[in-house]
Amino acid sequence: MYASWMPCGAGTICLVRFFQYRLCVTTKRPNRIRRIEITMSSLTLRNNSRLARQSSDANSLVLSDALGGDWVIADCSGSMESPTPERGMRRQDCVRQALAPYSGKVRIIGFDSSARELKSADELWSGGTTHMSTAFRILVTRRPDYSLVMSDGAVADPEDTLSLARKTSGIIDTLYIGEANPEAEAFMRELAHIGHGRFSTFDLSQKALGFAGAVALMLPPPSGNVIRL
Repeated sequence: MYASWMPCGAGTICLVRFFQYRLCVTTKRPNRIRRIEITMSSLTLRNNSRLARQSSDANSLVLSDALGGDWVIADCSGSMESPTPERGMRRQDCVRQALAPYSGKVRIIGFDSSARELKSADELWSGGTTHMSTAFRILVTRRPDYSLVMSDGAVADPEDTLSLARKTSGIIDTLYIGEANPEAEAFMRELAHIGHGRFSTFDLSQKALGFAGAVALMLPPPSGNVIRL
């Protein structure tokens, strides 16, 4: 459920959002924004800057200075070209289809050895290495309310990525979409722990049917200001 900004006393306006197992309450006063995020296992209070910081990393390309909102970090490394058992679809095709209902509702950052903001899931590609920190260098400047990270393999820069995740606002959920890999899964689990979010898996090397539903269980409803019962 999404709600508009509304008065809640003492010169403060509030935005209350609830989806899945998360309750986000944002209070806004002149020159200051504070957001309280409640999950099933955590309570975090973060002070958010209203000014975006452009990434200083030459491998990170940003499209705008928009802040907040819901974000998807999508693996675009070469392994995402791998086929899935159903209908001859590649892993990246499954990600594109799963994100299609969220066009204009979530912002997307794709990454391999570099990262860039994308206008839509149609721009996702497959090639290069898995340097996730390049995506987080963009994300940390965007002060997200919520982020979903999808990756199918071990990252090349786990420590840099986790360090940046600790500086990133909002909840971070992770969805591991590759074959069984204890190292990669442990990293994604730790990333979700840092972001006070959830860790889940969906092995696209074994099946593709049902993947869109798995993504939908983690992302906020794509239809905007509605209540789903």
